[in-house]
Amino acid sequence: MISVTLTQLDNTRVNYDTLKNKWLNLQKKSKSNFFISWVWIGKWLKSINKNYYLVEAVDGDKTVGLGILVPKTDLRFGFIPIKQLYLNRTGSAKEDQIWIEYNDFLLDEAKESVIRKKMIAELVCYKKLWSELHIGISEISVLENNIEASLRINMISILKGYYNSLPLGNNIFEAILASFSKNTRYQIKRSQKLLSTLGPLSIKSVQSPDQALSCLEDIAKGHRDKWKNTPSGSGFDNHHFTSFHHDMVKHEIDNNTADILVLLGGKEVLGYLYNFCYQKKVYFYLSNIKQHANNKIKIGLLMHTLAMEHYAKKGFEIYDFLAGDARYKKSLSSKTYEMGYVCYYRPTLYLKFENSLRKIKQRISMFSS
Repeated sequence: MISVTLTQLDNTRVNYDTLKNKWLNLQKKSKSNFFISWVWIGKWLKSINKNYYLVEAVDGDKTVGLGILVPKTDLRFGFIPIKQLYLNRTGSAKEDQIWIEYNDFLLDEAKESVIRKKMIAELVCYKKLWSELHIGISEISVLENNIEASLRINMISILKGYYNSLPLGNNIFEAILASFSKNTRYQIKRSQKLLSTLGPLSIKSVQSPDQALSCLEDIAKGHRDKWKNTPSGSGFDNHHFTSFHHDMVKHEIDNNTADILVLLGGKEVLGYLYNFCYQKKVYFYLSNIKQHANNKIKIGLLMHTLAMEHYAKKGFEIYDFLAGDARYKKSLSSKTYEMGYVCYYRPTLYLKFENSLRKIKQRISMFSS
């Protein structure tokens, strides 16, 4: 029989080490993705300096489910307090800018769906602790199949994700090209030909943490320029983001879990890709790719294609562009999926009223557009 407990913990070294052991042991029996592996979760937990709740599911004497819930109180209109819990996030825009995807509880693969439902059902019992439970961004199936009858659901956002299956065998580059449209293949081959005037084209992984940190600084320059005029700005202007990723590359480059690829045309750096590699899957996280004066040269399309070839040769099976709509992702992918960010809420008078207003606003916006 599965039992679930919720324990408030101080973010201390002792609690961290105890949780690390539990997490790593369960990870061996789970279908965990990179973002809920200890590689990500452990570094995130060290970076937030906040107390948290540990929700743990146990079957007999074995841990079969784990999740970290961070409490926050949000003041609506400046005076209405709404108690919230965030799964593997904090609810702070700055701290959450590292942007977890495929978010979920860590679950024993043998009873994944049953355990998740049991954990959410148990959380419902803690009425004084929260009115809103925020989970995301996660696969839509994770979010929609676990709603408790006593809760309401507000799907805050739905994002499309893209990935490509990597081929095996010989002539991998040509096999990857064959999965694209005729126009995309033409653009990539044309770019390859025009860029070859710089010298041999090569793509390689950086070999040391020091090299990776240096490349991360170069990536940051281009990233700041690209995102400086957007509402959220560049993560590289956020010390929570930069310290998290400095820690990531310092400790994971040598483990081949974090990877920075460099594309060279002769001796000229044409672009960087910052990826995560976990269980036969590559997660493309961010990039800094040079914009060429000749608009016929698509360095990004070429670099991602060369990256797919690079990883296919190493035995990886999936190249995941993660969530977010972009033309280049569509051009370079064979499959799509949906991710979402959801708020489960208790049907209190105020929250029902607030969500009714939100739906009316959405309908007005839909009819006026």
